[in-house]
Order: sequence, then structure tokens, then C-alpha cells
Amino acid sequence: QVTGSGSYEIDSYYISGFVGTDATSFNCGNLGFQVGSTEGELFLHDIELRFTGVYGDQVGTVIPVVEGGQMATIYGARNYDLADHPMNPNPGTEAPFALRIPFEVYDKVTGEQMNMIIFDRIQGSDDDPFYAFNPYNRMYCELNAAPYQETTLDSALWYQSTWNHVYWETDWVNGDVVTIVYNAAILPGQHSFSVSTAGLAAQTTAEVAEDDVERIQVYPNPYSAFNPSELSRLSRFVTFNNLPDAANSATIRIFNLAGQLVAVVNKENPGTFQRWDLLNHDGLPCASGMYIAHVTVTLPTGGEGTKILKFAIIQEQEVLDVY
Repeated sequence: QVTGSGSYEIDSYYISGFVGTDATSFNCGNLGFQVGSTEGELFLHDIELRFTGVYGDQVGTVIPVVEGGQMATIYGARNYDLADHPMNPNPGTEAPFALRIPFEVYDKVTGEQMNMIIFDRIQGSDDDPFYAFNPYNRMYCELNAAPYQETTLDSALWYQSTWNHVYWETDWVNGDVVTIVYNAAILPGQHSFSVSTAGLAAQTTAEVAEDDVERIQVYPNPYSAFNPSELSRLSRFVTFNNLPDAANSATIRIFNLAGQLVAVVNKENPGTFQRWDLLNHDGLPCASGMYIAHVTVTLPTGGEGTKILKFAIIQEQEVLDVY
């Protein structure tokens, strides 16, 4: 949730498919494997980012935050050695150090200011300009609920970091407030839920099956060069969902707008999902454009159902000689 006029894209390692939860458990750079807190109640706490920073004049390649914000600890980078970081107070050494970032981080439940540790994913040490917290591309960060400190965070506390965030874009404006809202977790011994199927009694089996066909969808739509479920840029796909659970229960025929058959996908495994790898019948990446999926399913009642879906694909630039 954003209050203000900046542009923000923030998610977690979980959304990007790296780990199973928003809890920190990711082997990133030289930080090693983190476990975070085991207190499930913490994951009910929303996080607030308050953009109070002010940029100063550029010094060399660096655009510094000269006031506001808070101190955070950088512990590594992908494209350069920490010893070469333009803001390293001890050039030539690899030790983590504190730098000022343009926002403050708060636990909205406790009201306490939080520590942040950073891994710089994209910047190069010779970038011009260079930012302590890159506002235009990925910064990997973990949050720590220990009492906030202005100095370099003790490495012994890193392994207590609980929340993980990926900042894809943080093109901030002073005064903006960004709230990261977490879905309420189900905590053993504290929460329970129940399910009733009584509402289905008035429907026949055939009616239920027909309703299921109407719920068939394709995700993401549009596919814009990225699917949050992809673990690798070499593994691209869209997913058809709400299909009949049985194996061999669905055939998906994919056509372009000229009516040409692009691919046929047969559902061969149990489950209600089926992926299409965005390859045509020749094994080449399909072109960007609009597509029509004709989904034929075998219903549990023995009959047959169909669903027509329209979806868009926007591919990255392809270099076909690698296929």
C-alpha cells in the first residue's frame, strides 16, 4: 500500500520462487543460511517504510543521502567486491559497514524501528551515478527486529533476521509511506477454520462439473516476459488452472489470431494445473501476440466440456541460435 507519488515494486523471495515463505531462509552472497525467528506471531506484523531521506549533491559517482532515512548494513554485492564499494569507509576491506538509506523501517504492531541488512544485486562499483540504495533495480534485504542501531549491525544478529524483501523499484519521493501488508498466518493452537460442503447439495454432479469448466483460467494473463512462479529465465510458462483432477482429462489447443495451430498440450498427470512452456510445435519460442486456447476436458460424469480463453504473450528478445 502506497501513500504518496513515488513508484514502488516490492515483493519477497517467496513471490520470486526462491523460498517457501516470506521468512528469511535464503543463501545470498556471503551471508550464509539464515533461519530468522521461529515465532509465527511475528509474521502477522505489517512493515512500514517511511521515506524521509534527502539526496545531497553528487560526490564523484555517489549520490548520497545526507539527512533523514536510517542506517542499514550492507554485507555483499553480486557485481563487485564490497572492498570496492564507493561508500566503503575502509576501502580495500571486505567487512560489512553501515550506510544511510532514504527510508526508515518500522514494525507497525510494536511501533519499533527495525534494522535492515542489504545485498546489492545489480549495481556495479563503477556505476555513475551510484546509490547507497539503488532506486531503480534489485536490492535484496532482510529485516531484523532487534533494537535499532545506527552502527554496523552485529553479524551475530543477521541470523535473527526474519522478513525478506526484494526491492525491484524504489523510485521514492520524500514524504511517501509504503506499507507492506502480510496475510494473516494460521498459527497452531491459536487459529482454526472449518469447511462445509452443504451448499453443494442443491446442485447435481453435472451442474458442479459444468461450473468447474467455467472456472478454467490461464495465468499470468498477460504474460509480460516474466511469470512470478518461474525459477529460471530458461523455464518460461503459463499455467492453466481449475482443470479436472484426473490424468489425461484435458487437451489444450493453442491458436494464433490467424487461426493457425501453434501447440497442443495434453494433461498427462493428476492435479488441476497444466503448464504450457510457450514453445510452438517445432520447439521454438512462440511470438509475442494474442492467442486463443481451446480447452477440452473430460468431465467426471463422463461427458465433455470446453472453455475458450484469450490471452496475451509479450516475450523478451530471443536469440534463436541458442535453441
